[in-house]
Parts: sequence; structure tokens; C-alpha cells
Amino acid sequence: MMHRPYTADEVDAIAAHCAELDRCFLVPVSRFPRRATIQLRLAPARNNQRRRVLWANDFAFEATLKRQFAGP
Repeated sequence: MMHRPYTADEVDAIAAHCAELDRCFLVPVSRFPRRATIQLRLAPARNNQRRRVLWANDFAFEATLKRQFAGP
């Protein structure tokens, strides 16, 4: 099995559904070039880390879709 990151040349975004929350998230690949994994946080880290944290709410499907594909 081979692991490699997607590129913006291959896909525009990755959509994910969290069954536990019954919410959808849309992650634009162009925001994360050359990353093989992305983890979205729902709650603060126990060690209070804030740098480089990807908050799930920032990628809520509706909000991200409007920002990513809004016309001029």
C-alpha cells in the first residue's frame, strides 16, 4: 500500500462527515500542500497548544463552501 498526499492538481477539496456529530466538513486541498494527513480539532488540546491547530468549525461545510467557491 502506498501513501502520498493529494495535490491541488488532482482534487479541489476533501469532504468528510462525522457521524457522531452529524456534521460535514470541507477541507480545500490548496490550503495544505504536501500534507498526507489532516486532523480537525473539536476541543482545545490538553496541553493548551494553539499554534497550528485546525479547528473543525473553521471547515464547517457550509462556511467553507461559500468561501472556497464564491464568485467575484
